[in-house]
Amino acid sequence: MSATEMTTERGWAGTSAQTLTAILVAFALLHLALTFALPDVEVRFMLGDRALDRLDKLRSLLAAANLSEGLAILIAQGSPGDYALLAPAYALGGAFGVMLQSLALYLVALACLFHLVRAEFGENTAIVATVIYALLPATIFHPQALVSEAISNPLIIIAAYLVMRAVRSANFMSLGAATGLVSVVVFTRHAYLLLPLLAALFILFFWPRRESRRLATVAAVALGYAVPVVWSLVVLVTPVETERASAGGLGANL
Repeated sequence: MSATEMTTERGWAGTSAQTLTAILVAFALLHLALTFALPDVEVRFMLGDRALDRLDKLRSLLAAANLSEGLAILIAQGSPGDYALLAPAYALGGAFGVMLQSLALYLVALACLFHLVRAEFGENTAIVATVIYALLPATIFHPQALVSEAISNPLIIIAAYLVMRAVRSANFMSLGAATGLVSVVVFTRHAYLLLPLLAALFILFFWPRRESRRLATVAAVALGYAVPVVWSLVVLVTPVETERASAGGLGANL
């Protein structure tokens, strides 16, 4: 590579970094303003679908006296992925804590979306795609509300970026990270039950090394279902009666 080409490449990289930083800063400032500057935080926080049901479950989980009681509550209430991953943030900061956690996840997802699209379609398309996604009504709303999409939506984007990285270099570390996130998404929202199979199909067709392609495909399925399978086993071996079905359970979503 000539000195001119290297200088041009560094210039493009610098431009990309500045553009992405500007998008992320604008997104962060918008959501920090929505969180701390407007007076209706609690109202917006409860606008999500099944927010009251989810909040009741969060509070009962956080009121558990010990780990055993907490596990029993999770099993009894059903579909814990719908709310359990929001519990630590809610315990630390209530509505503000959940909103800040969601904002952090969305910032990472926006960065991953930018790099994913830039790698395939160039910088201009990446800018347009990232800005459009940042301005979608759901992207504005979900980080501000008590919804499981605030976990699943950004994780899907991050996982897609990691899958692409894994396929490009036949990297099992990236593949494991990606399918691990997919597993969390399935645990969070059962509507994504077939997502690991979609990831495995993509890997089957595009994994560059033929000798490890089958292993990569099997790993994508196994890791993609790991969290919900482990949780199902926990429920199976723990003698706790289910008191009420979750409003967002598997049957409802399917």
